[in-house]
Amino acid sequence: MSTEPAATSVFLEARFFADDLVEERLHCERVTEARDGIVVHGLDARHVRALRWTPDYLSFEAAGRVRRHQVGRWVELGPTTVKFARR
Repeated sequence: MSTEPAATSVFLEARFFADDLVEERLHCERVTEARDGIVVHGLDARHVRALRWTPDYLSFEAAGRVRRHQVGRWVELGPTTVKFARR
């Protein structure tokens, strides 16, 4: 498990059809990558709950590089922590 404290936001996106894309940027404190998922800390889980779609991709910046991961369902680990399953 590696922690990337530089991430201050995550970018969520979903593509329904070739030209039907939805996106949302949410502020966070840090992102932790694990083999089975990506944990976003310091994120108000209410914002993720309010999405009317399930993200296909989660992106964030770490060590000067943009990291983009294919994700699936998410689970709320606490009021400010959300874990996205990797696909």
